[in-house]
Amino acid sequence: MIKLELMRNDPVVWHEGDPIKIKGVQRQLFRLLVLHEGRTVSYEDIARLTDSATSTAGSKIRYVKDDLGPLAHLVINDRGTGYSIALDNCYVDAIEFRQGVGKILTRSFDPFIDRMEPDEALREVEVLDSLIKLWDANPAVDLPVAEALWQKFESLYDDAANRLVHAQLFSREEAHIKRAISALESAIRSGRATMSTWRLLLLAYDALGAEIPTSKLVIRIADFYRNKVPEPVESTMAAVFRDPQFKNPFELLSTKTCEEEEGPSAVVPEGNLRNPKPNTPRVVDHDVDTQSVTEICRVLGITTTSHLSLANSQLEPEACIRRTRQRLWFSGVLASKWVSEAWVWHEFDQLLTRLDTEKGDVRFMMINPKGKSYERLTKLRDGHISDKSVEPMKQLAAAHTSLQVRVFDSLPSFRIVIIDDDVVSFSPYRLGADAYLAADRGWEAPHVVLDPMAPYALAEAFTLLFSETWNNATPIEDI
Repeated sequence: MIKLELMRNDPVVWHEGDPIKIKGVQRQLFRLLVLHEGRTVSYEDIARLTDSATSTAGSKIRYVKDDLGPLAHLVINDRGTGYSIALDNCYVDAIEFRQGVGKILTRSFDPFIDRMEPDEALREVEVLDSLIKLWDANPAVDLPVAEALWQKFESLYDDAANRLVHAQLFSREEAHIKRAISALESAIRSGRATMSTWRLLLLAYDALGAEIPTSKLVIRIADFYRNKVPEPVESTMAAVFRDPQFKNPFELLSTKTCEEEEGPSAVVPEGNLRNPKPNTPRVVDHDVDTQSVTEICRVLGITTTSHLSLANSQLEPEACIRRTRQRLWFSGVLASKWVSEAWVWHEFDQLLTRLDTEKGDVRFMMINPKGKSYERLTKLRDGHISDKSVEPMKQLAAAHTSLQVRVFDSLPSFRIVIIDDDVVSFSPYRLGADAYLAADRGWEAPHVVLDPMAPYALAEAFTLLFSETWNNATPIEDI
Protein backbone atom coordinates (compact mmCIF):
# COMPACT_ATOMS: atom_id res chain seq x y z
CA MET A 1 0.00 0.00 0.00
CA ILE A 2 1.23 3.47 -0.92
CA LYS A 3 0.26 5.99 1.73
CA LEU A 4 0.08 9.73 1.00
CA GLU A 5 -0.12 12.13 3.96
CA LEU A 6 -1.09 15.61 2.78
CA MET A 7 -2.83 17.00 5.85
CA ARG A 8 0.41 18.18 7.42
CA ASN A 9 2.91 20.97 6.86
CA ASP A 10 5.48 18.61 5.32
CA PRO A 11 3.69 16.06 3.05
CA VAL A 12 5.11 12.54 3.16
CA VAL A 13 4.70 9.58 0.85
CA TRP A 14 5.14 6.14 2.47
CA HIS A 15 6.36 3.38 0.19
CA GLU A 16 7.07 -0.09 1.56
CA GLY A 17 7.34 1.40 5.04
CA ASP A 18 9.88 4.05 4.08
CA PRO A 19 9.12 7.80 3.94
CA ILE A 20 9.67 9.84 0.79
CA LYS A 21 9.89 13.58 1.47
CA ILE A 22 8.60 16.10 -1.06
CA LYS A 23 10.51 19.38 -0.77
CA GLY A 24 10.16 23.04 -1.74
CA VAL A 25 7.85 24.08 -4.57
CA GLN A 26 7.47 20.40 -5.48
CA ARG A 27 5.33 20.00 -2.35
CA GLN A 28 2.79 22.45 -3.74
CA LEU A 29 2.69 20.78 -7.14
CA PHE A 30 2.41 17.34 -5.58
CA ARG A 31 -0.49 18.40 -3.38
CA LEU A 32 -2.24 20.06 -6.31
CA LEU A 33 -1.98 16.85 -8.35
CA VAL A 34 -3.23 14.63 -5.52
CA LEU A 35 -6.11 16.92 -4.51
CA HIS A 36 -7.39 16.81 -8.09
CA GLU A 37 -7.83 13.05 -7.48
CA GLY A 38 -6.77 11.83 -10.91
CA ARG A 39 -8.16 14.78 -12.86
CA THR A 40 -5.84 16.78 -15.07
CA VAL A 41 -4.00 19.82 -13.70
CA SER A 42 -3.51 22.19 -16.63
CA TYR A 43 -0.20 23.61 -17.80
CA GLU A 44 -1.63 27.06 -16.98
CA ASP A 45 -2.31 26.16 -13.33
CA ILE A 46 1.16 24.65 -12.98
CA ALA A 47 2.66 27.85 -14.42
CA ARG A 48 0.61 30.06 -12.08
CA LEU A 49 1.51 27.99 -9.05
CA THR A 50 5.24 28.07 -9.81
CA ASP A 51 5.19 31.63 -11.18
CA SER A 52 6.75 30.51 -14.46
CA ALA A 53 5.93 30.09 -18.15
CA THR A 54 3.64 27.28 -19.31
CA SER A 55 6.50 25.96 -21.43
CA THR A 56 8.39 25.08 -18.23
CA ALA A 57 5.56 22.98 -16.73
CA GLY A 58 7.27 19.76 -17.80
CA SER A 59 10.50 20.63 -16.02
CA LYS A 60 8.59 21.57 -12.84
CA ILE A 61 6.81 18.22 -12.86
CA ARG A 62 10.13 16.48 -13.49
CA TYR A 63 11.35 17.79 -10.12
CA VAL A 64 8.29 16.25 -8.48
CA LYS A 65 9.00 12.91 -10.13
CA ASP A 66 12.62 13.10 -9.03
CA ASP A 67 11.48 13.51 -5.42
CA LEU A 68 9.02 10.61 -5.77
CA GLY A 69 11.82 8.32 -6.94
CA PRO A 70 10.42 4.77 -7.28
CA LEU A 71 6.89 6.18 -7.44
CA ALA A 72 7.56 8.60 -10.28
CA HIS A 73 5.35 6.48 -12.54
CA LEU A 74 2.28 7.67 -10.63
CA VAL A 75 2.52 11.08 -12.36
CA ILE A 76 0.95 10.90 -15.80
CA ASN A 77 1.40 13.28 -18.74
CA ASP A 78 -2.01 14.01 -20.23
CA ARG A 79 -0.52 15.24 -23.46
CA GLY A 80 -1.75 18.56 -24.72
CA THR A 81 -3.55 19.48 -21.48
CA GLY A 82 -1.42 18.93 -18.39
CA TYR A 83 -0.61 16.28 -15.76
CA SER A 84 -2.50 14.00 -13.38
CA ILE A 85 -1.61 11.39 -10.77
CA ALA A 86 -2.82 7.79 -10.50
CA LEU A 87 -4.23 7.05 -7.04
CA ASP A 88 -5.88 3.65 -7.60
CA ASN A 89 -3.61 1.80 -5.16
CA CYS A 90 -2.97 4.70 -2.81
CA TYR A 91 -4.32 5.71 0.58
CA VAL A 92 -4.66 9.50 0.82
CA ASP A 93 -5.48 11.06 4.21
CA ALA A 94 -7.08 14.15 2.62
CA ILE A 95 -9.41 12.00 0.52
CA GLU A 96 -10.34 9.85 3.53
CA PHE A 97 -11.09 13.01 5.50
CA ARG A 98 -13.21 14.53 2.73
CA GLN A 99 -15.17 11.35 2.03
CA GLY A 100 -15.54 10.38 5.69
CA VAL A 101 -16.87 13.76 6.82
CA GLY A 102 -19.06 14.01 3.71
CA LYS A 103 -20.62 10.62 4.47
CA ILE A 104 -21.58 11.63 7.99
CA LEU A 105 -22.94 14.97 6.84
CA THR A 106 -25.22 13.35 4.25
CA ARG A 107 -27.64 12.97 7.13
CA SER A 108 -28.64 16.48 8.15
CA PHE A 109 -29.02 16.88 11.87
CA ASP A 110 -30.41 19.72 13.96
CA PRO A 111 -29.63 19.09 17.65
CA PHE A 112 -32.40 21.49 18.67
CA ILE A 113 -35.04 19.47 16.80
CA ASP A 114 -33.71 16.00 16.04
CA ARG A 115 -32.66 13.32 18.47
CA MET A 116 -29.77 10.86 18.15
CA GLU A 117 -29.70 7.52 19.93
CA PRO A 118 -26.69 7.07 22.26
CA ASP A 119 -25.31 4.14 20.27
CA GLU A 120 -25.44 6.10 17.04
CA ALA A 121 -23.93 9.13 18.75
CA LEU A 122 -21.01 7.08 20.10
CA ARG A 123 -20.34 5.67 16.62
CA GLU A 124 -20.23 9.20 15.20
CA VAL A 125 -17.92 10.37 18.00
CA GLU A 126 -15.51 7.52 17.23
CA VAL A 127 -15.50 8.16 13.47
CA LEU A 128 -15.24 11.95 13.74
CA ASP A 129 -12.47 11.71 16.34
CA SER A 130 -10.40 9.56 13.97
CA LEU A 131 -11.04 11.89 11.02
CA ILE A 132 -10.22 15.08 12.92
CA LYS A 133 -6.98 13.50 14.17
CA LEU A 134 -5.85 13.34 10.53
CA TRP A 135 -5.87 17.15 10.41
CA ASP A 136 -2.56 18.82 11.10
CA ALA A 137 -2.90 21.43 8.34
CA ASN A 138 -5.24 22.26 5.49
CA PRO A 139 -3.90 20.21 2.54
CA ALA A 140 -4.55 23.13 0.17
CA VAL A 141 -3.23 25.88 2.45
CA ASP A 142 -0.52 27.23 0.14
CA LEU A 143 -2.16 26.60 -3.23
CA PRO A 144 -3.23 30.03 -4.53
CA VAL A 145 -4.57 28.43 -7.72
CA ALA A 146 -6.88 26.22 -5.64
CA GLU A 147 -8.49 28.68 -3.23
CA ALA A 148 -11.83 26.87 -3.54
CA LEU A 149 -10.17 23.66 -2.33
CA TRP A 150 -8.71 25.46 0.68
CA GLN A 151 -12.15 26.85 1.56
CA LYS A 152 -13.81 23.47 1.06
CA PHE A 153 -11.46 21.72 3.47
CA GLU A 154 -11.80 24.52 6.04
CA SER A 155 -15.58 24.22 5.79
CA LEU A 156 -15.41 20.43 6.14
CA TYR A 157 -13.24 20.74 9.24
CA ASP A 158 -15.63 23.24 10.83
CA ASP A 159 -18.62 21.03 9.98
CA ALA A 160 -16.86 17.96 11.40
CA ALA A 161 -15.99 19.80 14.63
CA ASN A 162 -19.58 21.03 15.01
CA ARG A 163 -21.05 17.62 14.31
CA LEU A 164 -18.66 16.08 16.84
CA VAL A 165 -20.02 18.40 19.53
CA HIS A 166 -23.58 17.36 18.59
CA ALA A 167 -22.70 13.66 18.81
CA GLN A 168 -20.88 14.14 22.12
CA LEU A 169 -23.99 15.73 23.65
CA PHE A 170 -26.23 12.84 22.66
CA SER A 171 -23.75 10.15 23.73
CA ARG A 172 -24.90 10.57 27.34
CA GLU A 173 -21.33 9.89 28.46
CA GLU A 174 -19.92 12.41 30.90
CA ALA A 175 -16.42 12.44 29.40
CA HIS A 176 -17.73 13.23 25.91
CA ILE A 177 -20.11 15.90 27.17
CA LYS A 178 -17.29 17.61 29.07
CA ARG A 179 -15.21 17.61 25.88
CA ALA A 180 -18.13 19.28 24.09
CA ILE A 181 -18.33 21.93 26.80
CA SER A 182 -14.59 22.52 26.52
CA ALA A 183 -14.86 23.01 22.73
CA LEU A 184 -17.81 25.39 23.08
CA GLU A 185 -16.10 27.43 25.80
CA SER A 186 -13.00 27.63 23.59
CA ALA A 187 -15.09 29.03 20.74
CA ILE A 188 -16.52 31.66 23.07
CA ARG A 189 -13.10 32.64 24.44
CA SER A 190 -11.67 33.01 20.94
CA GLY A 191 -14.50 35.29 19.80
CA ARG A 192 -16.16 32.73 17.51
CA ALA A 193 -19.39 32.29 19.45
CA THR A 194 -22.60 32.11 17.43
CA MET A 195 -26.21 31.71 18.43
CA SER A 196 -25.79 27.92 18.12
CA THR A 197 -22.73 28.02 20.40
CA TRP A 198 -24.71 29.43 23.32
CA ARG A 199 -27.66 27.11 22.68
CA LEU A 200 -25.40 24.05 22.53
CA LEU A 201 -23.62 25.13 25.71
CA LEU A 202 -26.98 25.28 27.50
CA LEU A 203 -27.86 21.82 26.19
CA ALA A 204 -24.43 20.51 27.19
CA TYR A 205 -24.78 21.59 30.80
CA ASP A 206 -28.29 20.19 30.80
CA ALA A 207 -27.08 16.86 29.34
CA LEU A 208 -24.35 16.66 31.97
CA GLY A 209 -27.05 16.31 34.59
CA ALA A 210 -25.24 18.54 37.06
CA GLU A 211 -26.62 21.81 38.29
CA ILE A 212 -25.97 24.48 35.70
CA PRO A 213 -24.08 27.57 36.93
CA THR A 214 -27.13 29.38 35.59
CA SER A 215 -26.73 32.89 36.88
CA LYS A 216 -23.21 33.10 35.44
CA LEU A 217 -24.22 31.51 32.14
CA VAL A 218 -27.30 33.67 31.65
CA ILE A 219 -25.39 36.83 32.51
CA ARG A 220 -22.76 35.85 29.95
CA ILE A 221 -25.43 35.36 27.28
CA ALA A 222 -27.16 38.61 28.13
CA ASP A 223 -23.91 40.52 28.17
CA PHE A 224 -22.87 38.96 24.85
CA TYR A 225 -26.02 40.14 23.09
CA ARG A 226 -26.21 43.45 24.95
CA ASN A 227 -29.66 44.54 23.74
CA LYS A 228 -31.84 41.59 22.75
CA VAL A 229 -31.24 37.89 23.18
CA PRO A 230 -32.44 36.09 20.02
CA GLU A 231 -35.64 34.14 20.40
CA PRO A 232 -34.01 30.71 19.68
CA VAL A 233 -31.59 31.27 22.57
CA GLU A 234 -34.43 32.34 24.86
CA SER A 235 -36.40 29.23 23.88
CA THR A 236 -33.42 27.01 24.66
CA MET A 237 -33.02 28.68 28.05
CA ALA A 238 -36.72 28.14 28.76
CA ALA A 239 -36.43 24.46 27.85
CA VAL A 240 -33.28 23.92 29.91
CA PHE A 241 -34.62 25.78 32.94
CA ARG A 242 -37.98 23.97 32.61
CA ASP A 243 -39.67 27.35 32.79
CA PRO A 244 -41.59 28.61 29.71
CA GLN A 245 -41.98 32.02 31.34
CA PHE A 246 -38.23 32.58 31.44
CA LYS A 247 -37.94 35.27 28.79
CA ASN A 248 -35.83 38.14 30.06
CA PRO A 249 -32.27 37.31 31.11
CA PHE A 250 -31.44 41.03 31.26
CA GLU A 251 -33.20 41.19 34.62
CA LEU A 252 -30.15 39.41 35.99
CA LEU A 253 -27.87 42.24 35.00
CA SER A 254 -29.54 44.60 37.44
CA THR A 255 -29.87 42.01 40.21
CA LYS A 256 -27.16 41.32 42.78
CA THR A 257 -25.83 37.78 42.58
CA CYS A 258 -23.71 35.89 45.04
CA GLU A 259 -20.67 36.27 42.75
CA GLU A 260 -21.06 40.06 42.76
CA GLU A 261 -21.74 40.83 46.37
CA GLU A 262 -23.30 39.18 49.30
CA GLY A 263 -21.38 35.91 49.73
CA PRO A 264 -22.83 32.47 50.56
CA SER A 265 -26.23 33.71 51.68
CA ALA A 266 -26.91 35.73 48.54
CA VAL A 267 -30.37 35.45 46.99
CA VAL A 268 -30.63 34.39 43.36
CA PRO A 269 -33.62 35.66 41.32
CA GLU A 270 -36.46 33.25 40.67
CA GLY A 271 -36.09 31.19 37.49
CA ASN A 272 -32.31 31.06 37.50
CA LEU A 273 -31.96 27.53 38.88
CA ARG A 274 -33.06 24.22 37.50
CA ASN A 275 -34.67 23.59 40.90
CA PRO A 276 -36.07 27.10 41.25
CA LYS A 277 -37.27 28.24 44.62
CA PRO A 278 -37.22 31.95 45.38
CA ASN A 279 -34.61 33.09 47.88
CA THR A 280 -32.69 29.79 47.85
CA PRO A 281 -29.17 30.30 49.25
CA ARG A 282 -26.32 29.18 47.00
CA VAL A 283 -22.89 27.84 47.86
CA VAL A 284 -20.24 30.16 46.51
CA ASP A 285 -17.37 28.83 44.45
CA HIS A 286 -14.34 30.81 45.59
CA ASP A 287 -12.22 29.88 42.57
CA VAL A 288 -11.05 32.54 40.14
CA ASP A 289 -13.95 34.16 38.31
CA THR A 290 -13.09 32.89 34.85
CA GLN A 291 -16.05 34.73 33.36
CA SER A 292 -14.51 38.07 34.29
CA VAL A 293 -11.24 37.05 32.65
CA THR A 294 -13.11 35.81 29.58
CA GLU A 295 -14.99 39.09 29.28
CA ILE A 296 -11.80 41.15 29.58
CA CYS A 297 -10.22 39.04 26.86
CA ARG A 298 -13.27 39.44 24.63
CA VAL A 299 -13.37 43.22 24.98
CA LEU A 300 -9.65 43.60 24.34
CA GLY A 301 -9.65 41.04 21.53
CA ILE A 302 -7.25 38.59 23.18
CA THR A 303 -7.78 35.29 21.43
CA THR A 304 -6.02 32.03 20.58
CA THR A 305 -4.31 30.74 17.46
CA SER A 306 -5.73 27.36 16.66
CA HIS A 307 -8.59 28.62 14.49
CA LEU A 308 -6.16 30.82 12.56
CA SER A 309 -4.12 27.87 11.30
CA LEU A 310 -0.96 29.08 13.00
CA ALA A 311 1.63 26.79 14.56
CA ASN A 312 0.42 26.29 18.12
CA SER A 313 0.92 29.64 19.86
CA GLN A 314 4.45 30.35 18.70
CA LEU A 315 4.02 31.91 15.23
CA GLU A 316 7.11 30.39 13.72
CA PRO A 317 8.15 31.97 10.39
CA GLU A 318 6.81 29.12 8.26
CA ALA A 319 3.37 29.48 9.88
CA CYS A 320 3.38 33.23 9.16
CA ILE A 321 4.46 32.64 5.56
CA ARG A 322 1.62 30.18 4.94
CA ARG A 323 -0.92 32.55 6.44
CA THR A 324 0.08 35.75 4.62
CA ARG A 325 -1.97 36.89 1.66
CA GLN A 326 -1.03 40.60 1.27
CA ARG A 327 0.62 42.07 4.36
CA LEU A 328 3.30 40.81 6.76
CA TRP A 329 4.89 43.11 9.34
CA PHE A 330 7.55 41.83 11.72
CA SER A 331 9.52 43.46 14.52
CA GLY A 332 12.09 41.58 16.58
CA VAL A 333 15.76 41.41 17.46
CA LEU A 334 17.47 40.17 14.29
CA ALA A 335 14.92 37.96 12.44
CA SER A 336 17.53 35.21 12.10
CA LYS A 337 14.95 32.40 11.98
CA TRP A 338 13.59 33.79 8.70
CA VAL A 339 16.84 33.32 6.80
CA SER A 340 19.03 30.86 8.75
CA GLU A 341 17.45 27.69 7.34
CA ALA A 342 17.53 27.14 3.59
CA TRP A 343 14.00 25.82 3.27
CA VAL A 344 12.51 28.68 5.33
CA TRP A 345 14.50 31.15 3.21
CA HIS A 346 13.09 29.46 0.11
CA GLU A 347 9.48 29.68 1.34
CA PHE A 348 9.99 33.31 2.36
CA ASP A 349 11.52 34.11 -1.03
CA GLN A 350 8.56 32.44 -2.78
CA LEU A 351 6.12 34.54 -0.74
CA LEU A 352 7.98 37.74 -1.62
CA THR A 353 8.05 36.78 -5.30
CA ARG A 354 4.27 36.42 -5.30
CA LEU A 355 3.74 39.65 -3.37
CA ASP A 356 6.02 41.55 -5.78
CA THR A 357 3.42 41.09 -8.51
CA GLU A 358 0.47 41.66 -6.16
CA LYS A 359 1.86 44.86 -4.60
CA GLY A 360 2.15 43.24 -1.19
CA ASP A 361 3.43 45.01 1.91
CA VAL A 362 6.19 43.24 3.88
CA ARG A 363 8.03 45.25 6.54
CA PHE A 364 10.77 43.89 8.78
CA MET A 365 12.35 45.76 11.68
CA MET A 366 15.50 44.60 13.47
CA ILE A 367 17.98 45.97 15.96
CA ASN A 368 20.84 47.93 14.34
CA PRO A 369 23.91 45.67 14.50
CA LYS A 370 26.14 48.75 14.48
CA GLY A 371 24.33 50.59 17.26
CA LYS A 372 24.90 50.86 21.00
CA SER A 373 21.84 48.76 21.81
CA TYR A 374 23.32 45.82 19.93
CA GLU A 375 26.50 46.13 21.98
CA ARG A 376 24.48 46.15 25.18
CA LEU A 377 22.41 43.16 24.06
CA THR A 378 25.60 41.24 23.23
CA LYS A 379 26.75 41.71 26.83
CA LEU A 380 23.35 40.77 28.25
CA ARG A 381 23.33 37.58 26.22
CA ASP A 382 26.94 36.77 27.07
CA GLY A 383 27.87 36.99 23.40
CA HIS A 384 25.14 34.54 22.28
CA ILE A 385 23.87 36.69 19.44
CA SER A 386 24.74 36.94 15.77
CA ASP A 387 24.15 39.53 13.07
CA LYS A 388 24.46 36.99 10.24
CA SER A 389 20.85 37.62 9.22
CA VAL A 390 21.56 41.23 8.23
CA GLU A 391 23.22 40.56 4.86
CA PRO A 392 20.61 37.99 3.74
CA MET A 393 17.88 40.50 4.64
CA LYS A 394 19.69 43.15 2.60
CA GLN A 395 19.80 40.78 -0.34
CA LEU A 396 16.10 39.96 -0.09
CA ALA A 397 15.18 43.65 0.18
CA ALA A 398 17.25 44.42 -2.92
CA ALA A 399 15.64 41.58 -4.87
CA HIS A 400 12.00 42.16 -3.94
CA THR A 401 9.91 45.31 -4.27
CA SER A 402 7.41 43.99 -1.72
CA LEU A 403 9.99 43.89 1.10
CA GLN A 404 11.32 46.82 3.14
CA VAL A 405 13.77 46.30 6.00
CA ARG A 406 14.63 48.90 8.64
CA VAL A 407 16.75 48.91 11.79
CA PHE A 408 16.38 50.70 15.12
CA ASP A 409 18.87 51.44 17.89
CA SER A 410 16.97 50.33 20.98
CA LEU A 411 16.14 47.14 22.85
CA PRO A 412 12.71 45.94 21.70
CA SER A 413 10.17 45.11 24.38
CA PHE A 414 8.08 42.91 22.11
CA ARG A 415 8.29 40.66 19.12
CA ILE A 416 5.37 41.82 16.96
CA VAL A 417 3.82 40.02 14.01
CA ILE A 418 0.99 41.53 11.94
CA ILE A 419 -0.56 39.45 9.15
CA ASP A 420 -3.05 40.97 6.72
CA ASP A 421 -6.05 42.52 8.49
CA ASP A 422 -6.90 39.71 10.89
CA VAL A 423 -3.80 38.77 12.91
CA VAL A 424 -1.93 41.04 15.30
CA SER A 425 0.28 39.29 17.81
CA PHE A 426 2.94 40.11 20.34
CA SER A 427 5.31 38.27 22.63
CA PRO A 428 7.31 40.12 25.29
CA TYR A 429 11.04 39.72 25.55
CA ARG A 430 12.01 39.14 29.17
CA LEU A 431 12.53 42.27 31.24
CA GLY A 432 13.85 42.27 34.77
CA ALA A 433 14.29 45.37 36.95
CA ASP A 434 16.70 47.61 35.06
CA ALA A 435 18.32 44.75 33.17
CA TYR A 436 17.14 43.63 29.76
CA LEU A 437 17.16 39.83 29.87
CA ALA A 438 16.44 39.00 26.21
CA ALA A 439 17.92 35.54 26.51
CA ASP A 440 14.91 33.70 25.09
CA ARG A 441 14.41 33.77 21.35
CA GLY A 442 11.18 35.59 20.62
CA TRP A 443 9.71 33.06 18.22
CA GLU A 444 9.96 30.34 20.90
CA ALA A 445 7.80 32.27 23.38
CA PRO A 446 4.00 31.89 23.35
CA HIS A 447 2.32 34.81 21.60
CA VAL A 448 -0.79 36.72 22.47
CA VAL A 449 -2.97 36.94 19.37
CA LEU A 450 -5.33 39.91 19.16
CA ASP A 451 -8.57 40.44 17.27
CA PRO A 452 -8.54 43.81 15.44
CA MET A 453 -12.38 43.84 15.42
CA ALA A 454 -12.80 43.70 19.21
CA PRO A 455 -14.79 46.48 20.99
CA TYR A 456 -11.62 48.01 22.52
CA ALA A 457 -9.03 46.49 20.25
CA LEU A 458 -5.67 46.11 21.92
CA ALA A 459 -4.50 45.15 18.43
CA GLU A 460 -4.65 48.78 17.39
CA ALA A 461 -2.18 49.78 20.10
CA PHE A 462 0.42 47.28 18.86
CA THR A 463 -0.16 48.28 15.25
CA LEU A 464 0.45 51.91 16.22
CA LEU A 465 3.54 50.91 18.20
CA PHE A 466 4.91 49.14 15.14
CA SER A 467 4.11 52.10 12.85
CA GLU A 468 5.67 54.65 15.20
CA THR A 469 8.86 52.60 15.53
CA TRP A 470 8.93 52.05 11.78
CA ASN A 471 8.65 55.75 11.00
CA ASN A 472 11.70 56.45 13.17
CA ALA A 473 13.77 53.49 11.98
CA THR A 474 16.64 53.54 9.45
CA PRO A 475 16.48 51.72 6.07
CA ILE A 476 18.83 48.78 6.16
CA GLU A 477 20.53 50.02 2.98
CA ASP A 478 21.86 53.01 4.93
CA ILE A 479 23.91 51.05 7.47
